[in-house]
Amino acid sequence: MRRRGAGPRRYAEDVPTASGRAPRPSRIPDRDAFYELAELSPHAGRWSFTYDHEALAPYTARNQVEPQVVIAAATVSDLAIVLDSIDAPSWPRRFQITAEQQKAWAEEQAELTRVAGVGALR
Repeated sequence: MRRRGAGPRRYAEDVPTASGRAPRPSRIPDRDAFYELAELSPHAGRWSFTYDHEALAPYTARNQVEPQVVIAAATVSDLAIVLDSIDAPSWPRRFQITAEQQKAWAEEQAELTRVAGVGALR
């Protein structure tokens, strides 16, 4: 005897479950590449990175020294290419020592070693 009005039998894959929802696409397309650019690249120290899902060029980088400088791109790779093409300032940083300073340091170390060696013999 056949049941009436029950409709077709539902199979396990047709039954919705709490954890069985279809995964939503991530909010940031290509988020792994975006993370690598924003956190692990040489640009991470000089630029702040954001993503705006409503913009035509959603990937943006803002210079931390000069915040009015903003670069936007449609893809992560385009943003990386633009940032790679920008040269960092070429002025020497305070923590870098010159060749003259290196030579003076080496001479001082040699003199200290000589004096310490002579003093140990006395």
